[in-house]
Amino acid sequence: MQYDWVLNSTASEPTRYGFSLDSLWLSLSGTVFGPKWSYGVCAEVGPEGRFEPDYAYVQHQFESGLFIQAGIVSEYFSLEQAINSNEQLGASLSFVAGQFDAGQPEGLVLGRQFDQWRFWSTLSNGWGQSFIDPLENQRTGLMTRVEIKPFGSWNALYMFNPYPGLVERGLLFGFGGSFDWGDYATGTRRAISGDATRATVDVSWQQSGFGIMAAAYYQDEAVSQTNGGRRWAAVAQTAFFPVSTWDVYARGEWGAVENGARSHFAMATIGTSWIPAGDSRLKVVFELVGSWGSTADWDVDGNIGILATDGDQTVFRTQLQFAF
Repeated sequence: MQYDWVLNSTASEPTRYGFSLDSLWLSLSGTVFGPKWSYGVCAEVGPEGRFEPDYAYVQHQFESGLFIQAGIVSEYFSLEQAINSNEQLGASLSFVAGQFDAGQPEGLVLGRQFDQWRFWSTLSNGWGQSFIDPLENQRTGLMTRVEIKPFGSWNALYMFNPYPGLVERGLLFGFGGSFDWGDYATGTRRAISGDATRATVDVSWQQSGFGIMAAAYYQDEAVSQTNGGRRWAAVAQTAFFPVSTWDVYARGEWGAVENGARSHFAMATIGTSWIPAGDSRLKVVFELVGSWGSTADWDVDGNIGILATDGDQTVFRTQLQFAF
């Protein structure tokens, strides 16, 4: 559970503030028919009170090490979207990560994990095509993520808070790509058409008490689509623990839309978190966000406290997180 208090001060607009239940997750997992068959279910209650599945799949593990998932599957595109939300740095993922959120893909995943690399390939109804009517669909999406780990622990490298004594030294390189083609809901206001290409590359390095992550993103989608067009974005962040129960962190972001009237923005975040248990079970966050340029043509995607607007913004956020 993540519960926030936020304040937004934007040029030429009234100051906004208040409490909000950012997210509440309920998850279940287990095995059926023996250890080769497993399932995972996670449902989220967001700030608007809607109850939606985050993922709900059945998985089969083959003798070769390959596995296949079917259902509403986890998103395997970028490192930021792949990690558990309990392990995000501060009160939220980066702002640009919201533009590159594939939603809840419905389809099939084929993957395999080796000692030093792993991959996932997803065949679905397409990027952002969550809970659609299949009888209106003529669109398909293919998404792949590959990770290379020269050293370290797979699980620890998915923790953006480098907990002292828990996180070991590690290095991760990630590459993601997505391509969509076809049409959906032709002739309606919900219509989607045209090819769409997205790509990302990321790197994460960490040791006990210190970590850094950087990622770059690219999108080429029909300009007729909401938040479409050709665009680039980048994010870099770092965190360290000066003492065992407090971390201090900073994040910088940039995004640009080709030929857009409101083409560029930059954003910076600084903050600190109190983590008394030494892991994600309890976290209290205090952070300050500054945004310059226009965010009006970008998908906010639940990044609480930030507006889609042309004005510069200053946001103060606090968050209480429980995970058990």
